Amino acid sequence: MTDIHTEEAFEIAIADYLVEHGYAKGDPKLFDRERALFPEDLFAFIEATQGKLWESLSKQTESE
Repeated sequence: MTDIHTEEAFEIAIADYLVEHGYAKGDPKLFDRERALFPEDLFAFIEATQGKLWESLSKQTESE
């Protein structure tokens, strides 16, 4: 019998709950440890919430 009162069990319970309620679990290989984020998710969020600014920034970096 495993002890359900451990930090690991708590972490698993939280992760399972989030996934069951629409959270998308990220691929650890794509995680940028230095910046502590998923770059693709960040850029998708910026594009979705700040489209005009993102378009402007994208055009600036294309010409470099």
